[in-house]
Amino acid sequence: MAYCGLTNKAGKTVVPSTEAFQAAAANADWAHAPGYHLILTDQPGEKSWPITGVSFILVYAEPPDPAATAEALKFFDWGL
Repeated sequence: MAYCGLTNKAGKTVVPSTEAFQAAAANADWAHAPGYHLILTDQPGEKSWPITGVSFILVYAEPPDPAATAEALKFFDWGL
């Protein structure tokens, strides 16, 4: 797959990678996330990918149907 490097807010050129996405997400304000997503454009950090978005789901720690929850989590793991 072809890709390009981008210059982030810190002025560093980064390539799209798991590390770069994690660096952007590490600076997210999760406590004030509206709904179930955040747009992480231009997050600080020398390794942050400048165009990142995330979403998350909530599940019960002790779900009423553990098998169904396990299947849903497998789906999200596959989708991401």
